[in-house]
Amino acid sequence: MNQAILAGSRRTVLHLHRRALWAALALFGAAAVTLVVLRLRVDTLDTTGPCRGGTGCNGAIQGLVQAHEWLRAGLDQVATGVLLLPLAIAAFATGPLIARELETGTYRLAWTQSVSPAGWLAAKLLLPAVVVTAGTAVLVAAFRWSRPPTTGNGAGMLWDSPVYASMGVITFAYGLLALAVGALTGLLVRRTVVAMSVAGLATGGLMLLATTLRPHLWPVATRSALGDEQDLWILQQGKLTASGKRLSWEDCYSISGPQTPEQCMSARGAVGDFHDVHPSSHFWPLQLVETGIVLALAAAATAAAFWLLRRRHG
Repeated sequence: MNQAILAGSRRTVLHLHRRALWAALALFGAAAVTLVVLRLRVDTLDTTGPCRGGTGCNGAIQGLVQAHEWLRAGLDQVATGVLLLPLAIAAFATGPLIARELETGTYRLAWTQSVSPAGWLAAKLLLPAVVVTAGTAVLVAAFRWSRPPTTGNGAGMLWDSPVYASMGVITFAYGLLALAVGALTGLLVRRTVVAMSVAGLATGGLMLLATTLRPHLWPVATRSALGDEQDLWILQQGKLTASGKRLSWEDCYSISGPQTPEQCMSARGAVGDFHDVHPSSHFWPLQLVETGIVLALAAAATAAAFWLLRRRHG
């Protein structure tokens, strides 16, 4: 493929969609700056303030607590936006990038300029992929730097779905998956509004499925006691009998009668506790396995898009 032609196609994509691409980069930057400012506020109050002089400690402590609350709220809100970002990427890739040109027929002009259908699609996908990768890299770095030193137990910030995804490489993978699904949907449906809806639903469905499967992507650790370990993701807990049989607390909570749940467990032969958990050491294995699966889906969707384009247009 002629590199000059491909470069020209990329410049055309940049010119046509420059406002959307620059707006996306601006949103990435604004979100990152927000997190940095909130974390710097926490760090400032941690190292300075009236408490250093021995007076006014109550006000300083309240200010620090409030700053932590603002930081956590900021992380949650930005992470929720990041979680919805793939839906916006899928809609953009499907509508303005692919389906609109197919619907209006303007793609024929590009193909008469010595640009092959495959080169046209490659140019359409490459620049948004670079923007998505660069933007998410900035956001992930800001999230990891801004995260408070401690986050509590398994109900804490580490395993909370929006923030969890924003702390690792999953964010990159879902952005690229959305781009690939959007391109494939645009080629299949070829009607802008309908294709955008289908792409959003498909991308959201895949993300929901991945969230459901996430706890099972890496073997759990079973503990007899939880101790003081931070950032545990507790999946299941109950009691063990002498033979090793597992007893669920739910069975005893659902029994009506004079027995307490503890008495119910004792009557069933419980002698010890069990907890199925993902400790903090499972963070990266879970991230990498899910990322690999999502990138494989993205590659499959991209390959399907090029195959469909060749089949229909040669």
